[in-house]
Amino acid sequence: MKAGYIPSNKIPKGKSGIIREIKGEITFVARLREMGFGEGMTVTRFNDGESRCIIVNVNVKNTKIWLTEYAAECIFVELV
Repeated sequence: MKAGYIPSNKIPKGKSGIIREIKGEITFVARLREMGFGEGMTVTRFNDGESRCIIVNVNVKNTKIWLTEYAAECIFVELV
């Protein structure tokens, strides 16, 4: 992981980041990619509420997707 990249669960609420790297087991990474998460995509963190899940907005038809804390920790972003 390059310096300056942070896990997507560390994006400040309401801020955005560009996905630069996805780490984890190959099948899990493949599933995240199938869901629309890929390098170069912009994600925005919304309210994580009581559930401790992260809500991100992926630039795929402006869809909001809830991620578990574990999943969000696998996606590394550069803040914009």
